[in-house]
Amino acid sequence: MNIINLRHAFFLVLLICAFFSGAGNVYALSTSWNTTVTATFKYLWSYGAASETDVCTLYFGVPKYCVDDPYRWAHALQNPNITITYGGDVYNRDTGAVLAPGSTVGVGTRLEFRPKVFEDTDIYWFGTGFSSDSPYGHWQSGAIFPPESDVTYTGPTYASLDAYWADQYPGPGQTESAQEKEESQCLDQDYVATVFTGVSNVEVYIPLSVNPPTVSVTHSGTAGLSCDGTNKLCTVTSAGTLNSSFVFGATTGKFYYRYNDSRFGGSNIVWFFDGFSESSFALNNPYCTGNTIALRTLTGGTAYSYTWGQNLPAVGSSAYVLSVPQRTIAFTGTAAVTNQPPAVPSISGPTTGVTSSSYNFTFTGTDPNNDQIRYGVDWDNNGTVNQWVPSSGYVVSGQSQITSRSWGSVGTYTFRVLAQDSNGSNSGWRNHTITIGNPTPQCADGIDNDGDGQIDLVDPGCSGGADTTESPNPQCSDGINNDSDSWTDYPNDPGCISASDTTESPNPQCSDGIDNNGNGEIDYPADLTCSSISDNNEEVAATAALSLTAPSLVQPNASVTLSWSAANVQADSCILTGTNGNSWNLTGSSGTRTSSVLTNETVFTLMCTNLNSDAVSVTATVRITPSFEEI
Repeated sequence: MNIINLRHAFFLVLLICAFFSGAGNVYALSTSWNTTVTATFKYLWSYGAASETDVCTLYFGVPKYCVDDPYRWAHALQNPNITITYGGDVYNRDTGAVLAPGSTVGVGTRLEFRPKVFEDTDIYWFGTGFSSDSPYGHWQSGAIFPPESDVTYTGPTYASLDAYWADQYPGPGQTESAQEKEESQCLDQDYVATVFTGVSNVEVYIPLSVNPPTVSVTHSGTAGLSCDGTNKLCTVTSAGTLNSSFVFGATTGKFYYRYNDSRFGGSNIVWFFDGFSESSFALNNPYCTGNTIALRTLTGGTAYSYTWGQNLPAVGSSAYVLSVPQRTIAFTGTAAVTNQPPAVPSISGPTTGVTSSSYNFTFTGTDPNNDQIRYGVDWDNNGTVNQWVPSSGYVVSGQSQITSRSWGSVGTYTFRVLAQDSNGSNSGWRNHTITIGNPTPQCADGIDNDGDGQIDLVDPGCSGGADTTESPNPQCSDGINNDSDSWTDYPNDPGCISASDTTESPNPQCSDGIDNNGNGEIDYPADLTCSSISDNNEEVAATAALSLTAPSLVQPNASVTLSWSAANVQADSCILTGTNGNSWNLTGSSGTRTSSVLTNETVFTLMCTNLNSDAVSVTATVRITPSFEEI
């Protein structure tokens, strides 16, 4: 066969340039495996052979496995060199950035260990000898043969072709109809050469399929990592070294052989060879044919040579399997404690209020590094801090701070607060909204605003329901001894007529500290002319009125009844005595007493203290009837 490299020359140049430029394969982490297989590969030229167990009939009429017929094996490839590249990246999930080896990340950083998605361009090979070039391979589960591409058939349909094509193995997903076969075409990326067979041009395609390996991620090092079940999503929990690896398991690959038939000049044919004869039919589309039987290596060390129709030596007993060893990509880095901003603080405070009243707001925040913090308040919600709380310095993480604010106009106001740590890192903002309205007058709000125990109109500080303040209270209800007289407020201070009285003075005469009647006594209770501290008249003391009556003459050894009364005297100041030795301390203002037996003339005296504190008295004398003797 003559090798003609024309139809896909431009495509191949693009492939080679893409490989050497590395386009689409730039990863921070990668590893490549390369090997050269020093061997000659053959393919089964098999009309009717779809698998290793298909039976073909030799020209001697003896049925035999197609793969065992030396006439059905032909040279395909020699000494292929294969390169397989794996890649991966480590991402900072918080920023989306790819980490370069040796990077430092902070404790708390979320990482993703992301293996590169398998792409056909990760597999690159070229051969020497019969077929050569630089195609890419295919990632196929189980290293099975790859699919063909489909093209739209525009030429005539030859029903007679079905008789020939019935024995041809269809491409994946194809039926065995002529129409389906006419619309299949081999993949350009598998093209290696165009060969003239002496009858027609054959476009040769050699797919290399590699089974995608298992991929795992392992971690070591001294840094703490908390990972999911795949070890690919992790969070850094403590400082230390990061030593992680992408592990690509051992895998296998196989070569296959496919071809399109074509002639120079544009028309395409498909041709069949049963050992003795060929049949060809002109078609407008190429036809991709072949089988699922992988290439085998030539045995016996036979040197490469080929003449059309020659018998070939026996081949190995099974398909050649490319063994790809396990590969590892290492990532090293450092985890360190880095400053993190505080959490967004909370705001506790009212959401409604009235003008000109001050309201307290409490801010609470924490810092993940346990740094000290302070709170910045943006009262006008324009992004600029107007007030720091505390006004100087910082407080420990988690410690609340309180500040107050009042608004002079009705409206809805929004302010916001952030937390800043001692390293200057800020949290996000927390907003708070308060609606300010007109106040209810204190004298109609149902609240004891001045703390005097009285509310609204009951409070003496209120002049009416529209009064905006319950204070100040009048002197007679303000809790103050305004006139320094020993009494405070109504009803205790005699100078107060009521709780609404605006002055505690002047006091009545009986509590004014003056001897108004000139009797030498001042105020109640010292001045007996005063009935109470509220008495406004220290009158001149009334004259004492004493009365004491008794029989003036009695028989010897008789008792007498004494009747007494006293007015305008000091209470309980009276004493009744007799010269016979009788004596009584009197209470009240009148009464009677009975004397002892009288034997002699007796004088009885009633003595009291008048309102001027002087002693006053009256007396009564009882005589004894004389006795007479007859002479």
